[in-house]
Amino acid sequence: MTAAWAKGRNGRYAYYWCFNKQCPQARKNVRKEKLESAFDVLLASVKPTQELLFAAHSMLKLLWTTRENEACDKAQEAARDLQGIDRKIEQLVARLVATDNLSLIKIYEDQLRRLHDQKNLLAEKQAAGAVPKKGFDETFRTAFAFLSNPGFCGIPDGSRAAERCSDSCLGAGCNIQFWRDFEPLRPPCFPRL
Repeated sequence: MTAAWAKGRNGRYAYYWCFNKQCPQARKNVRKEKLESAFDVLLASVKPTQELLFAAHSMLKLLWTTRENEACDKAQEAARDLQGIDRKIEQLVARLVATDNLSLIKIYEDQLRRLHDQKNLLAEKQAAGAVPKKGFDETFRTAFAFLSNPGFCGIPDGSRAAERCSDSCLGAGCNIQFWRDFEPLRPPCFPRL
């Protein structure tokens, strides 16, 4: 579908039309109000069951805890690596103090710089991956609110649902047959539950 404005005698009018050549109504205009009201009906009819929402919640919660555990494991691994680097730094410093050879001193200093760089990198990784910034409930609250009632996108009444929700919410399969009294079809990504 493509939207455009048409200029008439008394003003400008918004229309939609389909550019798909396989569509039986290709290049036929549909008034904006009619198509958006059909989309509102379609959006209001798409409501998942409580069981589906609970299943999605439990699956996402399981995935969240798995990722949290993986992040915790990575942080512990980084802490172990940091301890190993600290030991190597101590050994190099002891060797550096004990030697008088200038070429060995230069080699030890280069190794110390590299170890300090590795230590800083591991410290950043450990700090970044340790704890999520927000908890599961806070992160997915808005998503579940939308999934439970896609017709209400968190905007006060008076606004049209077609203007509030982008077509990406329903995927590529949002087919509205505007040539049959604007009767909406159910999109394939939200089967009847």
